[in-house]
Amino acid sequence: MFNIGPGELVIILILALVLLGPKRLPEVARTVGKGMRELRRATEDLKGSVESEFYKLEHPESPKPALRPAEGRTIPIETAAAPQASPNAPPPPDAPAGEPPSPSTGEASTATDLTRTS
Repeated sequence: MFNIGPGELVIILILALVLLGPKRLPEVARTVGKGMRELRRATEDLKGSVESEFYKLEHPESPKPALRPAEGRTIPIETAAAPQASPNAPPPPDAPAGEPPSPSTGEASTATDLTRTS
């Protein structure tokens, strides 16, 4: 950002320690850090405002899509219907405990068994 090398940074830190002293240096460093943080926030806010205005100029008919829905509105979540075995069918006798029952032989299975190797 400032094109300061490690040697130059050490010289600046030593000068700051000599000029400010060990008691005042942490306070000044905190103040400088807060100022830089506020400057970064302000530039990000300005950047967002400018981008928003340019977007409005390019697309006057539609507002910029929001990251969140407006208050009081919800986004519907679509779920994929997974094939399930009938609830009355007993699990096969060789099925390990804790695994869901596999579909019966008469039904087409769309699930892929990744545990078997050829």
